[in-house]
Amino acid sequence: MKRQGMFWAWLSAVSLGGCEPAEVIREVPLHVRVVDENEHPLAGATVHLDETDIGTTDERGTVTVDLAESDGRRVTARVTCPDQWTPCGEPSREVQLRYLTPLDGRSTSAVPVEVDFRCRAIVQPQVLLVRTNGRSGLPVMVLGQAVARTDSQG
Repeated sequence: MKRQGMFWAWLSAVSLGGCEPAEVIREVPLHVRVVDENEHPLAGATVHLDETDIGTTDERGTVTVDLAESDGRRVTARVTCPDQWTPCGEPSREVQLRYLTPLDGRSTSAVPVEVDFRCRAIVQPQVLLVRTNGRSGLPVMVLGQAVARTDSQG
């Protein structure tokens, strides 16, 4: 009888000692928005989560995905701007994935985790106007290179 009591005590200690709470996996919506320096949506930017491409921004400049992740997990969101564009500021951010629901009590869907990035054009359109009071044939220099010559009206 005493041996049986010791067995149950040992079994309880072993089973309770290794007990950890189960990791909760939920669908966490992630909404990434990429805009230009004027806040216009930017299509064609690639969005990465850690080292995985999760999508390319659409005409609204967005990528939205539902991630089956453990609540509270930290990931790195990164954007690769389209050709002829470069990131403004840091091209990556650490994001904590949290399953949040609205407090209104009417909705049961999760509130998306939102991340915004900004890109700027590498080449900005420029206009250079030169007036030389009728002197034609003069070189127009930009950054040390002749890019044009004045016409017959100067």
